[in-house]
Amino acid sequence: MGGLTGQTVLVTGAASGMGHCLALEFARQGCDLVLVDINPDGLERTAGEVRGLGSAAECHTVDITDSEQVGALASGVSPGVLVNCAGLGFTADLEHTTMADWHLLFDVNMFGTINMVQAFLPGMKAAGTGRIMNIASGFGLVSFPSMGAYCASKHAVVAYTEALAAEVKRYGIRVTLVCPGITRTPFLDATDMKGYDDTSRRREFLQRVLPLVSTTPDSLARFAVKALRRDRRMVVHTWVAKLAYYSNRVSRLVTGAFLDLVYRVVTRMRPAQPGP
Repeated sequence: MGGLTGQTVLVTGAASGMGHCLALEFARQGCDLVLVDINPDGLERTAGEVRGLGSAAECHTVDITDSEQVGALASGVSPGVLVNCAGLGFTADLEHTTMADWHLLFDVNMFGTINMVQAFLPGMKAAGTGRIMNIASGFGLVSFPSMGAYCASKHAVVAYTEALAAEVKRYGIRVTLVCPGITRTPFLDATDMKGYDDTSRRREFLQRVLPLVSTTPDSLARFAVKALRRDRRMVVHTWVAKLAYYSNRVSRLVTGAFLDLVYRVVTRMRPAQPGP
């Protein structure tokens, strides 16, 4: 466990939503911010609020899917904390999900995260310290219909982050995986909904039920930064995400035990194997 005061924190997706709130929460912890997004106007708004909290902020308009742009960014800044928050939402049945959709989702959600880690990890290794926070999703722990492609991209982030945490621990680098449930941000409004005849009705429905099953980005930001300070390897936020995650874990344990039992029964029914 360690404090964050005086650290330089780089946040992707910082122009709005969750990234914006994370930047402000880190500023409240006494951190200076490096803000990254493809939206320069949003970045400047976030930077103004960060400075209003007494922290320094610099803005970089960078496409995290472009390894050259990310490499150029890494040559000029050396954050002690890297927060990969930029992401893209998507809702569609799998039959309506094109290969272009798949590539875009994985380029942003998965390969964008990898680009950032690949670029900044060498500096952290050289320093012998560092923190990385990857924002995945509760949908990266349990798959839901009509969100298969999005879930797959976030499952990939979960698997990558779990392996990364084990690999870089020996270098003094700590990794935190954050899996939020539904969070009320502009991310939801921007989410593409393919295959639905009336997306306006679907959005109206979501607006009615969201307060019951979701959290605010401010609440999530406080939760995530607290987890980072405590060096938590993985955290799940919102009661719905936790219920889905732990129910799925129990289900898999039961399924695994059942399959073990079936295997034992089947092996006993086999004829005895001749000895050597």
